[in-house]
Amino acid sequence: MPKMYGPSDGVHFPPHNFIIAISMTCRPVSLLALLFVLQLLLSSHTCWAAEQMTHELMGMLKQVDYLSERNDYERALPIIEAAVKKYPNSYDARVKRGFVLSNLEEEEKGIEDYLWALKQRPNDSVVAQHLATAYYQMSKLEPGLKYINLALANSDSKAKTANYFMIKKDIFRQMRRCKEAQQCVSEAVKLFPAPHWYLERLKLAAINGDWKTVLSDSEHLLPLMPKFNPKILQLRAQGLVGLKRYEEAEKLLNDLIKKTPDNRDFLMERSKLYAAIGKKDLAQKDLKTVKQIDESL
Repeated sequence: MPKMYGPSDGVHFPPHNFIIAISMTCRPVSLLALLFVLQLLLSSHTCWAAEQMTHELMGMLKQVDYLSERNDYERALPIIEAAVKKYPNSYDARVKRGFVLSNLEEEEKGIEDYLWALKQRPNDSVVAQHLATAYYQMSKLEPGLKYINLALANSDSKAKTANYFMIKKDIFRQMRRCKEAQQCVSEAVKLFPAPHWYLERLKLAAINGDWKTVLSDSEHLLPLMPKFNPKILQLRAQGLVGLKRYEEAEKLLNDLIKKTPDNRDFLMERSKLYAAIGKKDLAQKDLKTVKQIDESL
């Protein structure tokens, strides 16, 4: 019996359901026909090899995703390094390695992968966002701002755009450009009115002295975020004082202090209020109470 060859012998057949048979009883086959058959076999083998390569790479990338979702970047690193070594031109592998490296505080190495990827696909907003985040983590704020602007320019969804604006907010905040940071949050909440983003804008508005926004956002948030009500009410009191609505501010702070007499933040706000309206004795009294609370802690 003739020997049957298979993959173990180094012979691979195309994974298609057809058989090419050349019978000894047939008339001679032309050279052109034989070349065509050979080309077909080689082409089929190439497709099969490509499918095998894609399957292997996808398996490695899925492992990296699984570990990254669990913040297990140390175990993900050798897998993604092996993937990049075997498939150095894989876009997804390079991007994922950049992500893993950045989360292991090796941002400079991660940036190299991101820059390589961005050269291949200049309009990929996600890679631009990864670059912005990596530079931000390294406190390199100007390149961070450059790449988050690129991400915003190429964003293809509302969700991405909103998140990119919040990253831009963080960069501006680090630059102490708080008014621009507040504008970024305003753009984000137009797209997604998430309560925690409103709280971010409320804090920035208080820093910027935008008291109308402080009052409107605090009123909006009080029923939505009861856990954060003490902070929201403290900022609301600041807004009332900032708009010189002193009576409302005093009533609000008196009610709050009556309920929580040991809350030093409320006492400090009332002290500032009393100082603003010329009640220096009452201002000093509240400061003395704050000092006593601090000493007892």
